[in-house]
Amino acid sequence: SMFASISSTTTTVFPPTAYQHSRADPMSPRLSSALIVARRAAQGSQDFQVLLMQRSAKSKAFAAFHVFPGGIIDPEDSSPLWAPLLQSSLTTETILRLGAIRELYEEAGLLVNPKGPAPARALQRKVFETPSLFREIAAKHTDAPAAVASLKHVAQFITPTHEKHRFDTHFYAAPELVEDDATHDGDEAVSLTWKTPAEALRLCSRGEFALMPPQWYVLKKMSTYSTWAGFIASLPLHVGPMQPSFAVDDGTLILSLPGDEKHPEAGPIGARHRLTVTGFKGSFADPGLHITLQHAPAPKL
Repeated sequence: SMFASISSTTTTVFPPTAYQHSRADPMSPRLSSALIVARRAAQGSQDFQVLLMQRSAKSKAFAAFHVFPGGIIDPEDSSPLWAPLLQSSLTTETILRLGAIRELYEEAGLLVNPKGPAPARALQRKVFETPSLFREIAAKHTDAPAAVASLKHVAQFITPTHEKHRFDTHFYAAPELVEDDATHDGDEAVSLTWKTPAEALRLCSRGEFALMPPQWYVLKKMSTYSTWAGFIASLPLHVGPMQPSFAVDDGTLILSLPGDEKHPEAGPIGARHRLTVTGFKGSFADPGLHITLQHAPAPKL
């Protein structure tokens, strides 16, 4: 499951296109995926709330942070046994989507494109222990090919090179609104909460909700849409990787993103695509932390 290391005894072979976590290079980022699901919001300026889970303080990574359900790609996500069920070959993209769908079930008990009666609650815990069980659940209780095809790619973030734990995380969104209740696994997730993106950002700015920069960025993008359908419709067909580069400017932390004048993949002078972080004392969980996003082309001369 999330952040559990892939067992060294596994013989699973990722397709040649897959981004592997090689033991020869412990610093290479590990492939992971996360799934954003939404339900209808009763009132407010946004008609949807998204599911966030608070990670256990015992977690190896991102302890106590609020994240979207997700985690490291498991060898089972690339099992050749998926191909007949999905009626398609297993590309890296498909494996990432399967990982996100499995983690959503493991951590929140929710299925994408469910059909027929819901699986017994006890199975959620069993999948956490034995990920291969998820294939049977997907075959029996979901329209698996439609579930995989339906996901929309939202963002791809790669952890900066100086960090100890590095991930290449693909964020997806499930277009269909969720109607069922989420139930946490009690292990990885301490609590599950539904919030509008605007609400989550407000709580973060008050120091009540710790968010890592990728989750903050995605929530910020979502907060500009009043409807879930509007957000889904806005997503581009192709999403490029974003690896923030860090700079400290006069006590302020600047995380520049591709296209920003300060990023290695720089845009023109004056172009802005960055997160500016004030009150940073070494952790994104610091109380008093304040994040802002600037995303604008270079000013016309």
